[in-house]
This record gives sequence, C-alpha cells and structure tokens, in this order.
Amino acid sequence: MTRINVASKPNIKFLEIRSLEGKQDKGFEELCVQLLPMLIGERPRRIDRIEGRGGDGGVEAIALTVSGLYVGLHSKFFAKLDATQWRQVDDSVKTAIGKHPELTRYFVCVPLDRTPGQHKKWTALVASWRALSPALSVEWVGYSELLGHLQNPEVGHVLTYWFACPEFSIAWVSKQTEVAIGQLHDRYTPQLHQKTSAEVTLGFLTASEKARITHRQSCSKLVIAWRHVMERVPAEISKLKRSTSLAMLQQAHQKMLVELKGGSLIEQDEELSSALVGLKEQIKNLLDGLFPQNADDDHDRKVLREFHRNSELDNALDLTEEILGEVRQFVDAQRQPVWVLTGEAGSGKSHLMANLARTTLAEGRPCLLVVGERFASQDVLATQIPGLVDWRWSLRELLACMATQAAITGTAAVLTY
Repeated sequence: MTRINVASKPNIKFLEIRSLEGKQDKGFEELCVQLLPMLIGERPRRIDRIEGRGGDGGVEAIALTVSGLYVGLHSKFFAKLDATQWRQVDDSVKTAIGKHPELTRYFVCVPLDRTPGQHKKWTALVASWRALSPALSVEWVGYSELLGHLQNPEVGHVLTYWFACPEFSIAWVSKQTEVAIGQLHDRYTPQLHQKTSAEVTLGFLTASEKARITHRQSCSKLVIAWRHVMERVPAEISKLKRSTSLAMLQQAHQKMLVELKGGSLIEQDEELSSALVGLKEQIKNLLDGLFPQNADDDHDRKVLREFHRNSELDNALDLTEEILGEVRQFVDAQRQPVWVLTGEAGSGKSHLMANLARTTLAEGRPCLLVVGERFASQDVLATQIPGLVDWRWSLRELLACMATQAAITGTAAVLTY
C-alpha cells in the first residue's frame, strides 16, 4: 500500500471541498462554522447551529461569546460575484437583522476574493445595513481570510479533513471496524450479548444516544423538582413568621437553569457544576438563617423536617447530587485522551469494545476498532495503526479526520484497541 505524506499543507481549492450530506455547499457551511472561534478571536461559550434552508433566518450559526455578545455567521458557496449573488447576500443580511436583533457581529463567508469594484459594492451594502442596525458589525470573510485561518496550526485537523484525505468517511471507518470484529472470532458473539455496568459506564462516557437521552430526562426531573421547591419555599417561610430575602437563592436557581443547556450532556461543563454547588450553598445559607440554633431541640428539629418535607427539598437536593456527579464524571473523562479498560482474560473486554464500536457507528459517529494482538511488540503502536486499517496517510491525519467528523455531530470520536 502506498503511503501518502501530507506533512505539507494541502492545496486549498474551495470548489473541491469535501461534500457533506452529498453537497459541497453544506461542506463549506460546516467548515465556516468550525472556523467561527478563529473568526471571533476567542472560544465562545457555545455555538448553536441553525438548521433549515431558507428558514434559517439568514444565519448558519450563532455564537455566544464569554462576554455575552451574540455573533452570527452566514455562508455563500459562490463561484462568482455578480448581481444575483450580491442580491442574495443583501437579502440574507437583512433577514438576519430582522430575525436576530441580538446580533452584534455578523460574518459573511464566501470562497472568493473581491475585485476593487466589488470592494466598493460591499462598502455600499455595509452602509445600508448600518442604517438598519447601527450596532451590528458586518464583516466579509473571503478566500484570503479563510486561507489565513486554515493555515493556523490550531485548526490543522479541520484543514486535513476538508481538503487532504478524501477517502475518509463513516463508511470507511465502519468497514475497517467490521474487519477487526471479524478477527475477534468467537470473542464477540452479539447474539449472546448481556448488558453490563461497564457497558453503561462506557456509553455514558462516550455520550451514546441512549446516555444522552437518559441524562436529559434526569435534568428534566431536576428542573421540575427545583420548580416545586421555589414555589413552596415562600409559603413555608411565611408559616415560620420569619422574614428573609430569597434573591440570592433565586439567582442561583436561574443560573442553574441556564447552565443546564436544555439537558445536553455534551454541552454541559464546569459552569453547571459551579451552578449546582452554588445552589446547594444558597439553600444551606437560607436554612442557617431560618434555623440559627441548628435545630438543637426537638421542636426545632420537627419544624425543620416539616420544612424539608413540605418544600420537597430533599428530592431536589438528591437529584442535584446525582446530576452534579454525572457532569463531573463526564467532564473529567473528556479531559483524558486515553482510557484503559482492564479485566481478567475471558472477562469480555473484546466483546465490550466490539459492541461499543458497532453501537457508536450505528449512531453515525466515528469509532474505529483495532485488534490489539495484531500489533508487533517491537514497534511503536502509533506507527502501526495506519497499516492495520488500510490507511494511506499517517495516524495524525487519521485522528484529525475522526476528530473533525465527530465535531460535525457534536460528539466525541472513539478509537479502541
């Protein structure tokens, strides 16, 4: 098999970009979205992709920056810039202004550079848009700007995926994984599969579809539980005939709702952990203020128990601990580039890995299985993997493609051996 060296940057021709869902314009759109942090100049708190042709409100994605600003992006996969194309750009920007008044910056990405005459046209359009939305900065991102960002080492994986390794696809990964599964022989028997705690844990750490659904349901229960608490606490305080401010508790509750991010496991981070801890602290402060003697006598203990029961506080706190543990476990796991699964010979490790690979691939996510016994002990593992999976490029390029493919689906790639 001929090895291909792509140590040097590939020749970037946007009109030859890799297709996504069978369409090059979709590929160009996704490339631009993946470059959005570079365009902004910082890693935003989140990027929301907007789906739907014609119904996307003039944007492909909206990013929320750390400082709380909203940044929109729109891509146009044009091969030329004539009156028709300029009219489309104008319509898109005006649509974005009308439907997304929260935007403060707006990038128009086109795989072309402008002529002097087209510069003047752009300047005139910017002036007309400023008249409609004085606070909005509309910025051109053309061929030269895109090329400059793609040459940044930080996005080398993006460059590799879209322009350098056309053979890579989910179908290719699935084919290589099935070859590896065949090499396991009777160590993988799907007809005898039994769910284990290890499978559940791996599914959670790799954000399987089932794990994401289960976590979202748990987050919904948490929201409902705290809603009940926030509805009942004022009445319970009134029964005590005591006065106290709930402002800090309400603020902590609102922060938790924001950081839950709709129950999306892959979007939740340390900010949610901090919000949950903060909410617990505010409840503790509230109780300390209402029961300053720490319920030392029987009467106080009875009143405190009634407060917990009537406000349904214990259920909310239990669910808080559950979600806090899950988020911390998931976030910590994502920081680890390598996980090691250990077990006695014959305990089912190969079966577990093969089942994980098939499940992950069935969800449209990249997961490549390599059978460990095929490695030569005297060689570095990383140098052997390309040959074992019929890959003509280096391991670096393989990992770059898997990482970028995973970014499209918003989940992690998995390499098991």
